[in-house]
Amino acid sequence: RLLEDIGAMIKMKAERAGLRFRLEKDPQTARFIKANAGKLRQIIINLLGNAVKFTREGSISLSVRTLPMVDNPQTVTLELTVEDSGPGIHKEHQQQIFQPFAQLQHSKTDIKGTGLGLAICNSLVKLMGGEISLESEIDRGSRFQVHLPVALAKKNKTDDIGSVRPSVFRLTPGQSEWRIL
Repeated sequence: RLLEDIGAMIKMKAERAGLRFRLEKDPQTARFIKANAGKLRQIIINLLGNAVKFTREGSISLSVRTLPMVDNPQTVTLELTVEDSGPGIHKEHQQQIFQPFAQLQHSKTDIKGTGLGLAICNSLVKLMGGEISLESEIDRGSRFQVHLPVALAKKNKTDDIGSVRPSVFRLTPGQSEWRIL
């Protein structure tokens, strides 16, 4: 559900920017995991937000899969890959972008930011016991990959609560008119 929610949000942003967005989930991906949803959400949104911000044309994708861990069958590695067709990042700047307040000047873009998004991602990934890496080529785009160890979880009755959305058919007779500013 987390991936679907983020995917829908990023798809709207991407389409407004004239970009294509693709969410790819490996069919073998574990459906339920135990992880800090807030931190995971922040990591994914920061990576995808940067991709939308710096990509002028083409596409952005988020690929997700889980890989079994040989030493512990109750734990898997969650692999998140964000790829874009943006301007790319010079090799000599690729480690620098994970530092706080690091902003790269790129001749093809005049976009500014705080330089905190990737530093936050890096910190959150490390706090969760994972790793983040970058592959990039100028004029061909970038590929950020996150590997996080997560525990497998079982579905419980509360998992479906968020998927059922109540519908309003009508107001009870005699209700006063609402005025909201």
